[in-house]
Amino acid sequence: MGIALPPGVTLNEARNHLQYDASTGQFTRLTGHTAGGKVGRTDGKGYTQIGLCGRRYMAHRLAWWFHHGGWPHDQIDHLNGDKADNRIANLEVVNQTTNLLRRGRRKDNTSGTPGVSRHKATGKWAAYICVNKNLRHLGLFAKKAEAIEARKAALKSWGLI
Repeated sequence: MGIALPPGVTLNEARNHLQYDASTGQFTRLTGHTAGGKVGRTDGKGYTQIGLCGRRYMAHRLAWWFHHGGWPHDQIDHLNGDKADNRIANLEVVNQTTNLLRRGRRKDNTSGTPGVSRHKATGKWAAYICVNKNLRHLGLFAKKAEAIEARKAALKSWGLI
């Protein structure tokens, strides 16, 4: 499953409408009544979206396209975790597994560590990892530190860290 190119717009056409500053991650409108102004709006997940030629695009994908001249072939990760920081130095093309592993802990995570949770039935600590969309249970552990170490070992064995 590849990521599609923007339909109906070439990079040269896009550059006639927008300018991208790789050092700040900001896009500026070059045409219309708002020429010279910064463009983009933040969506509900914290990502910046930009309207271009009648369609909305994720700013981090446009940044990659403007800087590298090719549409990213997979997902884009914000290295510092800030979804609104679209500086090219903060963007990296990654696969889905790597992107999910880097996203940090979920809001409902009470252990403080991604992939580690309290097993309700036993009271022990469970460790798990999701690889290629498959959730893999790594075991139950008496101590939280043991579960964390098991997850780190699994990440290393899968070549994910």
